[in-house]
Amino acid sequence: MTPPLALDLPALIEEIGVLLVEADQIRAYPPDYWVIVVAETIGIDLWHAADEAKLVLSAELGLPPAAAEAETWKLMLQVNALWRENGGLRMALDEAGGTLTQTYDVPLDGLNAELLAAVVRSFSLAAWRWRQVIAAEPGPAGGATFAPPAALA
Repeated sequence: MTPPLALDLPALIEEIGVLLVEADQIRAYPPDYWVIVVAETIGIDLWHAADEAKLVLSAELGLPPAAAEAETWKLMLQVNALWRENGGLRMALDEAGGTLTQTYDVPLDGLNAELLAAVVRSFSLAAWRWRQVIAAEPGPAGGATFAPPAALA
């Protein structure tokens, strides 16, 4: 196996701050953790998993109303089963706070600022939409359509 090329992640993440106009702030927690706040409400955690040559993106989605818990857990399991269709997006229950989380792995091989900015943008929009579903806040047309904040549109 060929060792991965050295990638300056702090510089790369700083660079995506320019490309991600949606990013309200980027905070670094050296040596391997960053938080990108998007549309003032969505915190995207980026963890560098060096031993696996990837970045792991994570976002808290909240908890469903008690009456919707069973259906929400079922939906999360169905999302996980569709890993081929959704590119590997995963849902989980965070044992620490008991909140639902959305997670996605980004391989470092071939990663550049434009690609990472696009992934973070898409991940943020998915997190915003899942928050609406989990909170049972139906949008127009019976919940079939969601109008995201302007920063994510």
